[in-house]
Amino acid sequence: MIEANSFGSFGSKFSVIKTPSFNIRITTAKEGIFSGLSSAVWDDDGGFPPPLCAQVSYPSSMSKSERHAVHDTLTEHLNSRGESGMDLPEALWSILAYLQEEETIKTFSIV
Repeated sequence: MIEANSFGSFGSKFSVIKTPSFNIRITTAKEGIFSGLSSAVWDDDGGFPPPLCAQVSYPSSMSKSERHAVHDTLTEHLNSRGESGMDLPEALWSILAYLQEEETIKTFSIV
């Protein structure tokens, strides 16, 4: 279930997803003052502070609204896969590899 999908300060966005398979949060925010937005997936089942599961970088030409749209795509896809019983690494790989193949994201790493 998507418990939150909201905008934060300075153009950031965050989502909280709780499913039978995993509980995660997704953040899309600036890495630094002069950087564009990037996304990160955090494992809420991994203790406190939650460990990083995946990081996503975007093409520099991508607008903030386009990056927010990808954030929403990640949120919806990961929620759907978690609700269907898929484990987190497989769910991450399925969406991130697809988005990179489509050149929607620049790079990703799954930790």
